Amino acid sequence: MRCGLLCFTVLVAVARGQNLSDCVKACLRPIASLHMTNADIYLNYEKICDKLEPAAECAHKCGQDDHLQFHQLVTNFKLHCLEFEEELEPHLECLAEHAPGVDTECKKLCKQEHDDTPNGKQIAACKTSECNMQCQVQKLSRTCPRSSKVQKKISIRKAQELEKAREHEQFRLMPLECQNLHDSKHVARLFDDL
Repeated sequence: MRCGLLCFTVLVAVARGQNLSDCVKACLRPIASLHMTNADIYLNYEKICDKLEPAAECAHKCGQDDHLQFHQLVTNFKLHCLEFEEELEPHLECLAEHAPGVDTECKKLCKQEHDDTPNGKQIAACKTSECNMQCQVQKLSRTCPRSSKVQKKISIRKAQELEKAREHEQFRLMPLECQNLHDSKHVARLFDDL
């Protein structure tokens, strides 16, 4: 599954009962057609960030709720392309070189088998996401050590953005493994040893 976080986020939004409006779907279309792992972002940084701006402009034409939903769904891209652009810039060459190998390695290491319990697939997906996040930051911090600080910041900011969904009634129904991804303190603890 190459679309990574965006597909996972859209699936989570749909699972929470957040039906995507036609306006949001139309605005996401140019971004969703790209492969969106962090490795893809680093390899195609300019191309991806250039597509984010018109997509965000498109979302301004949607209603307020749709506009907010759009921004939740593109958090990873906003963080990389806007909020942490200046901090990432000096590291992009190193990250682009090493991220594809790290991505492949972490996917193998983090693959979770799910059981047949009602939440088995969801728990496995959340454990995989957490493992993948931790694995990628740790391994890229070894190969691109100067990028360690900004990578940790991005991961924690993603969790802070997800924390906004904690008020949603469906949040309390999520397994703990998934709730942890919405907890910036939990995510920060994952990187205590870096």
